[in-house]
Amino acid sequence: MTTSEPTPQPPRVVVDVTIAAPIEQVWQALRDPALLAQWFGWDYDKLADEIDGYFVAGGVEVEPGRRLDLGGDVFELEVAGSGTRVRLVRAEPPAGDTWDGVYDDVDEGWRTFLAQLAFWLEAQQGAGRTTSPRRTIYLAGHRAEADGPTLTAAAGLAAIASAAVGDRYEATAVTGETLAGTIRYRTEHQVGLSVDAWGPGMLVLAGRPGSPKSPHGGGFALLTLFGADAEAVGRLTAAWAAAWRTAFVRVTLLP
Repeated sequence: MTTSEPTPQPPRVVVDVTIAAPIEQVWQALRDPALLAQWFGWDYDKLADEIDGYFVAGGVEVEPGRRLDLGGDVFELEVAGSGTRVRLVRAEPPAGDTWDGVYDDVDEGWRTFLAQLAFWLEAQQGAGRTTSPRRTIYLAGHRAEADGPTLTAAAGLAAIASAAVGDRYEATAVTGETLAGTIRYRTEHQVGLSVDAWGPGMLVLAGRPGSPKSPHGGGFALLTLFGADAEAVGRLTAAWAAAWRTAFVRVTLLP
């Protein structure tokens, strides 16, 4: 009796975005550790090591300038007019399994990070200059009850729930500050907003469905600021952490 190997499945496209920046600039942002630190992940004490191990030591330039393989997570770049189309593809599971309807932390991370890449590169193009160094505030938590708040409601931004990508918005956040900018992107679990007053910066709200560890789900907020000094970052961190703790339990705060 012989057994057959699982049939390999075609890769699936996790992110497909066109960035208003030249392909050479996008490629450099995938290969230079100093530039990677402007959009990948968020501030914590091992970020430089993660970038080095994943992108520098682990990255294989399958087609330099066009295709980068990070051990199964593959970036594909192509010229799209004056911009660049970027696709992030990942392997499918063996035949018989499916990712349909499955929440995956790595998928969601790439959706956040590539949105940050697009925002950062486009902010530089629009300003005609290099943006200031990035600072981030990361807040995660779990809902205590089944009818806990949505991420937008927890942030005090329920008014943007029906806004479309590309729309301008202005709203008062849960911290009392007025935020204004553009709806940058929406996915099933995430929404990303530019925030003019943060450099400009960006706010990503990402929900997470229930699981055995977190029956009522939860999510995270990622605040990205450019050019903010330590005092401004500290003030925002304190305000958002205090507000987050009124809506979520087991709160994680970085840095």
